[in-house]
Amino acid sequence: MEVDDTRPLFVAIEDHRDDGHILYEIRVTHGVLGDSHVVERRYSEFANLVAHVQGACGLALPLPPKRMFGNKDLKFIHERKEALDNLLQRVIKHPILIHDPEVIRFLDNGNIPADLQAEQHRALQMFFRSTSAWRLTMLIPSTGWRMRKAFCEVQSQGYTSHDTSGVTIMAWTPIGERPHIEPAALNSALKYIAGITHPFIAPAVLGCLHEANGAQNAIVMRPEALKGSLRDVICRLKSNKGTFSSKYTALKAKGLPDKTIRLYGRQILEGLRFLHEKGLPYGHLHTGNVLVINDHLCQLSDVENGVLGINALYDGFVTQQKKINTLERRDVYCFGRVLFEMITGRPLGSSLIDNVNPSSFGSDVLEQLLTPHGIRSLPTVSQLLNDPFFKDIPLGQVDKGSFKMSARVKEALLASKDSAFTAMRTAQASLEQLKRTDEQARDAEKRRKQRERERSRQVKTSSSAAVGGFSATIASPMTSPPSTKPPSPTPQPAPSAPPPPSMDAAPAISPPPAPTPAPPAAGEPRGALLGSISSFSKDGLKKAETNDRSGPDL
Repeated sequence: MEVDDTRPLFVAIEDHRDDGHILYEIRVTHGVLGDSHVVERRYSEFANLVAHVQGACGLALPLPPKRMFGNKDLKFIHERKEALDNLLQRVIKHPILIHDPEVIRFLDNGNIPADLQAEQHRALQMFFRSTSAWRLTMLIPSTGWRMRKAFCEVQSQGYTSHDTSGVTIMAWTPIGERPHIEPAALNSALKYIAGITHPFIAPAVLGCLHEANGAQNAIVMRPEALKGSLRDVICRLKSNKGTFSSKYTALKAKGLPDKTIRLYGRQILEGLRFLHEKGLPYGHLHTGNVLVINDHLCQLSDVENGVLGINALYDGFVTQQKKINTLERRDVYCFGRVLFEMITGRPLGSSLIDNVNPSSFGSDVLEQLLTPHGIRSLPTVSQLLNDPFFKDIPLGQVDKGSFKMSARVKEALLASKDSAFTAMRTAQASLEQLKRTDEQARDAEKRRKQRERERSRQVKTSSSAAVGGFSATIASPMTSPPSTKPPSPTPQPAPSAPPPPSMDAAPAISPPPAPTPAPPAAGEPRGALLGSISSFSKDGLKKAETNDRSGPDL
């Protein structure tokens, strides 16, 4: 699966394997909808990525140190894996660096051609061989955030009615797999869109389709804006030449002057209102698509992107907000992000702002556009234009502009608007379904863990009862349990026969018999009976007299 540079990425180093050298397995998840793939990278490839970012972009990244010996120790591998994972988190959370071609290649699993720029150059050459009106003068490498979009400087050969005295920039854009207009009508639509005239929309010299390498590509030419894009102005760039990441990654930008923010904000809103009135879907508003002509004028650019079926820079954030339920609200939300960048000097890295400092400049407008409370009821473009923050900025006499189109193109634009709306809502519904499924899975896992804990408590209780009974058995004497019946009295020995009486002696008086010991109480231990037997004494017994009559009578 190819890395989609319009969707937020989530990466995590899940595991490693030893292939003669340690390979770290990186799980790359595409956006919040959950499509993912796994790539394997060595430590040396991480080092090359860090060297590129530091050299080309001027940003230092925390690469863990190299180790010559013991680098396959499991503890060391675990520590290095955590450090490399932290490095990747810093890269993907950077709003500019995530669009660097080398970063995308690092996370891609081999779908991006190694000679992508060479392929683009060959496709451009095919276009210029097919026309005699223009010639290529210079390629502009990686000037935008789209990896597959190419830019070049062109020169007119004198076969056009447009003013081409200045530098003309050509944008070459591969259209999406599902363009919002059928290819048969798309070529005509691009020609009409290139003919839009409005003071706050950048004019185009040419718009058409061109097939190269079996794929359709949109060709649009516009005069160069000498001050560059609004992002160039925010970053105080002296030259707008250079790659996207090298221009914007390490610069410490700051916000624009308050008056300029309000002026540019109103001009952008006027351009959006014109597009909405004409039924042209946009959705691609960001500071890179606003051209600054001079200190007092900016214009919307790339308005044709709305019908090409290509993803927008902020699509990942729009998908997360189901309250953005119309294409007009999508543009208003994107305008809020542009306004935030003009005020703070940095792009917003999250979908919304948790809270806005009420004392900061433009806080009332940002509260309406980018907070969880404001996103529930976004204002319209007309309502924003009536806000004192923008209304009090004079623009003078503003031309209403024009957008001429045939009946066929008008019908195609209506269909493209429906298609763009359906695509946006489908993505939002898919995300909501994913959230519900994930929540159900978490609830099921929670219930499973509760059942396991309950079973564990029951097992522990049963084990404790069994151990307690066994301990009581061990602690009792190793004798038979005491009988509930009282023990029988001690048997008395039978008296022997008395001796024959003597004629001389008086009869002896026998002492009283010794009292018989009382039997132990019922339930007393068996040892009491044994004690009575052992303490028995014969001294208390009376002497018996024997009368022997066994002899014969004489």
